[in-house]
Amino acid sequence: MPKITTITFDLDNTLWDVDAVIISAEVKTQDWLCKQETNLDGLFEQKNSSPIREKLIAETPKLANDLTQLRKDFLYEAIIQRGYKPNRAKTLASSAFSVFYEERHNVTFFEGAIETLKQLRNEFTLGALTNGNANYQKLGLSEYFSFGLSAAEVNAAKPDATMFLAGLQRAKANPDQAIHIGDNLVDDIWGANQVGIGTIWVNLKNLPRSNENIVPDATVFNLWDIPNAINELSAL
Repeated sequence: MPKITTITFDLDNTLWDVDAVIISAEVKTQDWLCKQETNLDGLFEQKNSSPIREKLIAETPKLANDLTQLRKDFLYEAIIQRGYKPNRAKTLASSAFSVFYEERHNVTFFEGAIETLKQLRNEFTLGALTNGNANYQKLGLSEYFSFGLSAAEVNAAKPDATMFLAGLQRAKANPDQAIHIGDNLVDDIWGANQVGIGTIWVNLKNLPRSNENIVPDATVFNLWDIPNAINELSAL
């Protein structure tokens, strides 16, 4: 196997629990909105939010790859539906998104995440590939990652090959010189496999593979084991 030069990471649910982060961010955003106006409660409840999101994506399909703009547009539309005039809705939506985005980056890293990145940065070019809108620089990870790409930037979400190929281009690497690490069997493992990139599945909950046809090159059950997994793949 050619020498591995590049390691790319998924972010959400690979380095931290994103579900808890989003729930907390939405609660704090909702609290902020309710302090501004009296009739903006319940904007993030599923029965209220889903139809708006579906409508927005149907009207502008590329929003499915741009979660920042989708959330901004959602907030604006949800506030408009409560009877506010466009100018006021725009002001509220913009400020509310700022609250959300700040809280969205208030993450608790999984055990071993930072230590693993510290170890790997000395030997490999590290990159972040995310379908979400987490910003590795805002998270204080600039000293580890040389680059980061989002679905919004490349206008395509994993498992589409576009993001993986863009990552290889940024790292100036061939597929057989790279390994992608992530928690999602389809988005991360299958997507990278289709491009010829090596894969490590982060399976922190020790779950069975949901699709037996998708086979990662290696599986780790904690982040501490990633360097050893990379070494083993490099030796093949």
